[in-house]
Amino acid sequence: MTVRETDSMLEALASMRAHGLRRLPVLGAHGVLVGLLSLDDLLAALAMQVQALAEAIIVERQHEAFERP
Repeated sequence: MTVRETDSMLEALASMRAHGLRRLPVLGAHGVLVGLLSLDDLLAALAMQVQALAEAIIVERQHEAFERP
């Protein structure tokens, strides 16, 4: 089982879940190994996205509080 470097995080996670894997080799455009993706990598990437979302919510709340006193 492998993933392509163009596959999304959700596609990679779906493959991992479907096959009960914690790691997947990542293949480049010509089928050459370019890396190894782990569940920990996906978790770290997801954590960064959730943090960015939380920061956007905080900024928006501050903006709304300033605009609507």
